[in-house]
Amino acid sequence: MQRAVINRWINFSPIDGPGNRTVIFFQGCNLNCSYCHNPETIEIYDNKSKIPGSLYLLTVDELIEKIKQNFPYISGITVSGGEPLLQLEFIKELFSKTKKLGLSNFIDTNGTIPLTEQKTLLDLTDGVMIDFKASNSADLIEVTGSDKLEIIKENIILLNDVGLLHEVRTVIAGGLINYQENVVEIAGFIAEIDPEIKFKLIAYRNHGVENSEGIIEPSTEDINNYKKLARTNGCKNIQIIK
Repeated sequence: MQRAVINRWINFSPIDGPGNRTVIFFQGCNLNCSYCHNPETIEIYDNKSKIPGSLYLLTVDELIEKIKQNFPYISGITVSGGEPLLQLEFIKELFSKTKKLGLSNFIDTNGTIPLTEQKTLLDLTDGVMIDFKASNSADLIEVTGSDKLEIIKENIILLNDVGLLHEVRTVIAGGLINYQENVVEIAGFIAEIDPEIKFKLIAYRNHGVENSEGIIEPSTEDINNYKKLARTNGCKNIQIIK
């Protein structure tokens, strides 16, 4: 019987995929992003018998029981984190059951878990939102502490090919890396695949960040200029979150 460590869930969210959705935050992440807004979800608990009392250790049926009162009011669920695909077998079982209940299944991922051999998961998935935090290995290490650049690119190409790529997202956090160069390169990569892929530029905000020293919130003018850069480099479907 599959069990997962769950940090929390939001009963209703209009911003984590299409429609009104219940968002489930899985515990554990394989990255350590400088600007992480959910730092409490990073730690991975291998010994699940010793998880803190603030977390939930649940079977799929137990999780569904806790959120089933939302089902008449939502179009689906979104799994987030942390990195939800670290608990992939649980998510496959969850998606199988929520699909039978008439709900759509979305994944919010950092893109570092290879999906090329995950046909069963993809068949149960309706859309994926994937982070593209930096366009080159050095900057990706600077932002996340890890270099998974090729896996992220491969996942974006695959998800677009199978019609599951809902959006690509980049957080703009001044003071970390050269975002002019990164937006140009990420936009060019996206546009080469399909100029109509939704490219979401998110302005970093320091609320909830454990160590925000040296990280700068971009201005509205900054974000608008990045949008222009993305458009100039081929992206046609750009959304900015200020």
